[in-house]
Amino acid sequence: PKEPGMEYRGVSALGVGALLEFRFLPLVGVELGALQIPRKFQYSTTIPVASVTTHEVKVYEFPALLRFHLGHLLSFGIGGYYARATGNVSVTTEIGGSKSTVNKNFSELGKTDTDYRLVSSLALTFRLMALTRLLFDGRYTAGLKNNSTAAGGDTKFNDMQLLAGIQFGF
Repeated sequence: PKEPGMEYRGVSALGVGALLEFRFLPLVGVELGALQIPRKFQYSTTIPVASVTTHEVKVYEFPALLRFHLGHLLSFGIGGYYARATGNVSVTTEIGGSKSTVNKNFSELGKTDTDYRLVSSLALTFRLMALTRLLFDGRYTAGLKNNSTAAGGDTKFNDMQLLAGIQFGF
């Protein structure tokens, strides 16, 4: 998000999920998935006092990508995803070493609980044994939806993600 007087930073988070690819050509497939990745970010302000605020909420992402394979090691994908946040947003504010946490709903924050974005992906796979590979997938997501409900507000999320896991295939 970009708002005057605030500096936003992404914060690392750990999630889980599953991806499934359907190949319709030897080197081209469609990848569908379901991921649960917390959305976590911080912003700092200096006016009226110096503070750091962290927002965290559970988000379910449903990506769909067209994936192109360059041999058995490298692939790249392009597509989009729909996401929906669940529950309240945990908002932790730190001022002068003192922290306080409150839970707020999306309407209190002037935000929506859904999102959609473009996704680009670059994946590496390494063979572990027959039909089993180690996967590292770097993704960049570019927000398309204005998540602000405030008049004149413009909040779009752009993220970098690193997915790691085990890939099974025939």
